[in-house]
Amino acid sequence: MSDSLAQVIVAEDRGRPVLRINGEVDMSNVDEVDEQLRSAAADTPSVLLDLTELGFLDSQGLRMIQRLADDNREKGKAMVVIAPESSVVGSLLALTGMDKTVDVRQALPD
Repeated sequence: MSDSLAQVIVAEDRGRPVLRINGEVDMSNVDEVDEQLRSAAADTPSVLLDLTELGFLDSQGLRMIQRLADDNREKGKAMVVIAPESSVVGSLLALTGMDKTVDVRQALPD
C-alpha cells in the first residue's frame, strides 16, 4: 500500500501463511486493508492474523476483524488473531470483549 497508514504483509511461519498488519488502521484505510486481507486469506486453509506491530485500531478496524472472523467461521476456516495483552490492540480487543468472540492469542500457535 503506497502512502497508506498500514501495510499488509504476507509472511510465513513454520510453513504457514501469516498475515501481518503494520502501522495504523482507521476509517481512512480500513477498506483497503480489508480488501488486501481478504485477498491474501482467500486460498489459505486457516487465517493467522498478526497484529503485534499494529499501533492503532479504531472502531472500523474492530468491525473489519470481527467480520473477517465471522466470514471465515462461516467458511469453516479457523482464524487466530495474534495480539499480546500488553499491546495497544490487545488491550483494545480485551476492553471491547472481542477476545471472547475472536480467538486472540499472545503469540503464534505451535
